[in-house]
Amino acid sequence: MSQDPALAPSPQKQPSTFRSHWLNIRRKRFWLALTVVAYTLLGFFLVPVLISHYAEKAIEETTGRDAQIADVRFNPYVLSIDVSGFELSDRDGERLVGFDRLFVNFQASSLFRWAWTFREILIDSPYLFEERDPDGDSRLARLQAEMASRRPLNSEEKKESDLPRLLVGTIAITDGAARWLDHVPARTVDIEAGPVNVTVHELNTLPGRDGRQHVSVGLPGGARLDWDGTLVLQPFHSAGNISLSGGRMNLASAYLEAMLPLSKVAGMADLETAYRLSLDENGQLSARLENLQGKLSGFSLTGLEPTTDFLAVDRIELNDGSLSYPEHRIEIGSIEVGSPELTAWRDKEGQFSFEQLATADTVIESKATTGNENSAAWDIRIREVRVKNGAMGWEDRSTEPVGAVALGDLELSLNDVSNQDNEQISVRSSLAFEGGGRAGFEGELIALPGFSLQGRLELAELPLSLGQPYLQQRLTVAIEDGALTTGLDLQVQADGAASAVGELEITALELRNTQEDESLLAWQQMKIDRYEVDSANATVRLSAVRFEQPYGRIRINKDLSSNLDGLVLEPEAAPDPTSKNGEEAELSLLVGGITVSEGAMDFSDLSLPLPFETQVSSMEGTVSTIDSQSVEPANIQLEGQVDEFGLARIEGSMDLLDPIRHTDVSVEFRNLLMTNLSPYSAAFAGREIDEGKLDLDLLYRIKDGQLAGQNDIVLSDFKLGGKVDSPDAVSLPLDLAVALLKNSDGVIDIELPVEGDVNDPEFRIGGVVWKAFSTLITKIVTAPFKLLGNLIGVDSEDFGQFQFLAGRHDLTPPEMEKISQLLKALVQRPNLAVDVSGVYDPVVDTPVLQYGKLRSLVFERMGRDPTVEAEKDELLSDEIRNVLESLFVEQFPEISLEQIRSGFSAPPLDDPEGDEVLDELAYAGELRDRLVDAQSVDPGQLQELARQRAQAVYDAFLANGSLDPARIRLSDPEETKSEDGEWVVMELGVADAP
Repeated sequence: MSQDPALAPSPQKQPSTFRSHWLNIRRKRFWLALTVVAYTLLGFFLVPVLISHYAEKAIEETTGRDAQIADVRFNPYVLSIDVSGFELSDRDGERLVGFDRLFVNFQASSLFRWAWTFREILIDSPYLFEERDPDGDSRLARLQAEMASRRPLNSEEKKESDLPRLLVGTIAITDGAARWLDHVPARTVDIEAGPVNVTVHELNTLPGRDGRQHVSVGLPGGARLDWDGTLVLQPFHSAGNISLSGGRMNLASAYLEAMLPLSKVAGMADLETAYRLSLDENGQLSARLENLQGKLSGFSLTGLEPTTDFLAVDRIELNDGSLSYPEHRIEIGSIEVGSPELTAWRDKEGQFSFEQLATADTVIESKATTGNENSAAWDIRIREVRVKNGAMGWEDRSTEPVGAVALGDLELSLNDVSNQDNEQISVRSSLAFEGGGRAGFEGELIALPGFSLQGRLELAELPLSLGQPYLQQRLTVAIEDGALTTGLDLQVQADGAASAVGELEITALELRNTQEDESLLAWQQMKIDRYEVDSANATVRLSAVRFEQPYGRIRINKDLSSNLDGLVLEPEAAPDPTSKNGEEAELSLLVGGITVSEGAMDFSDLSLPLPFETQVSSMEGTVSTIDSQSVEPANIQLEGQVDEFGLARIEGSMDLLDPIRHTDVSVEFRNLLMTNLSPYSAAFAGREIDEGKLDLDLLYRIKDGQLAGQNDIVLSDFKLGGKVDSPDAVSLPLDLAVALLKNSDGVIDIELPVEGDVNDPEFRIGGVVWKAFSTLITKIVTAPFKLLGNLIGVDSEDFGQFQFLAGRHDLTPPEMEKISQLLKALVQRPNLAVDVSGVYDPVVDTPVLQYGKLRSLVFERMGRDPTVEAEKDELLSDEIRNVLESLFVEQFPEISLEQIRSGFSAPPLDDPEGDEVLDELAYAGELRDRLVDAQSVDPGQLQELARQRAQAVYDAFLANGSLDPARIRLSDPEETKSEDGEWVVMELGVADAP
């Protein structure tokens, strides 16, 4: 039988169990436990799910982008959230933002502090990606714009300046990374940065509570960014120190290489500064940087075309810098550039290497950031800029050969540098040229608003050979040696006008003619004590120019070219005259004279049949003031030694800038050896010169282009040599000319006037002189007796002519007087001989000879001496008439005498009707004339008459014994023609005496 459980005896009483204590809903502990369990379950399991879900949803709604959270953990007991695997992707699926882990430890003390309080916020491996499009837009800019459009501004929201109360014990970022992709430059910039590590302690926004922080950020490449200071977020205020050490130029390098033709940008930056930042109640930012120190080490740029390391700087140091905003003021104590090395060049097309940088693409500013055109300009001041131990290499590849200049020991100091208008900057610089020479400058410049400069420029022993590549483009001349030294006070105005006042010296100059490979021009020293140049007034003023030991060479080649021909090269392209803006002012030149000391010159002429060479040495002289604004010509005085014992002097006046307008110069040569001039006599006259000395006075006067000159030539002991074949020689009877010109002392004295139009393009002074000389010689030898007459004061055109009556050879008294005068002249010309050639005229002399022959025949028939002179009319006497009739009958037997008489018979004049009477005189004359015409005279008889005439002159010259018979030469007879039919003229000739 079963027992009623209620009546059954109760078991033995048990102690309290877990269930009775904790699961009893009537007990508080149950609810406490339930709350704990629920809190735990919700916190550990539900909250992470909710956070993950709603966070992703909220982010997607806010950004319009997909967000993913891999895992969320929440510790409700320590109030910490641990989020891992977060990613925010752009619309194209590209990852924008993310991190591996976010740990936030919230503090319950927030309730007591009335501030969001976090013990720590840790972010592990955060990632940020930004990409900028070619148009300047970017992923984050688009994200920001879309977020703003999805959340319109609510007027009830708090002002942006109202920050939440926040207190964070520690914020740490580890292994951060970022990527920046920029398509704006011509070459895409792709920069990846990381790992980045940041630690911030005690960040808060509590009013009046400063948080002292020390932040150390590890940057890629071993760089480190340190911040030590205070940060107050409400109101915003921060002060402290920031330093960057070991910072490499990754970001700058990427952009520079993308924007510019650079292949490598290297350098390491160190920066340190104290700062103060604050925002006032109006949101105005106030910033102050103090004690700014910076250093850029190992900076270099590689690139351009062709690729080269064109810039390298050992270090750039910035000291004692400061910045003030909104005052817009930057002050720097000093900037020092140590050991910079710069390489620059100009290519074959004439483009400078750095122009490649100027023509490179520039970066387009992002749409999200626009500049404020009305922002205040910055006032930048640098107390001192120093460049130490600099070097520069320059090549000009547009020339052939390449022009190269190497500079070293470059020192530059700029004081009080400013970007403000009309601020004066002190400048001091010096440098050395490789191969010798130094340069230095000390002065002041103004950079803005227009550049101006004034100061002292010094150049010492600057090698002139530096200009050889450029000189070679214009002249076939090589600078073998030479150095320039000058010191000048230089002024450059803002409008570009420049002026200089200084002194100049060029020493040891030697120029070589590259065509002939020989010295062309040289001097030991050229010195100007003072010069003034003013571009605004187009004036150049020089003190006296002094030349010490100048030397020049002039040579005429076989082809008649000279070593000066071809020195000036024709430019490749003539300048366009229309490219000039306005007319250039005419240059005003003033030279305070020229002094020459110990000058020398070599002259040679290889075009002559006998090559000619001479030297002028010991040249001394002066040229007075030359002024382009004055009509007063310069006075010239020069003197030098020619060869061993010759003298050359130049004296007179000349407008050196326009010699055609005015020239009045005398050139004097003394004691020149004529043997040295044989090449010229051979070229022009085909004769050598055996001996002789020359004194030459040349006077040249030019007035408005018209030359009127006088050459006085004195030859002593002059003797011609043998003949020389020369195609250009003029056939001149020089031996005769010498005999005519040489006086009893053996001296030839010639006055040779010259004239011509210097404006004529064909004018050549040498041609004019030679033409005048040839004309003189021609006149002398064609009219030698005019010259002889002038010697004794006889001005007669027929001084060398002797007149003979027809058929006669006797000299009349006037002709005998000529003999006497010629003897006197011949005494003064001892080297001259007279050539006597008898003459006859068949027309004039033959009738006289016929008459004489008839006369002789008549006198022989009469038994009389025919040599006895008789009157001409004797032939008409009765005795002679009878002989004539007898001779007529013999000569003309076919003609009767009666026939002849009838022709001369007529009635008397007083009795026309009377008997005919014979005109005996006319009858006898007819017989005579017919008999004369019948007489034969052969050429031998005429030549004999000519010889008799020559002998008469010969005998007359030798009659008094004063003349050497060897100086009178008899030549063969010559036929001539009488001009008046009565007198036969005999011309004497001349020749050089044996």
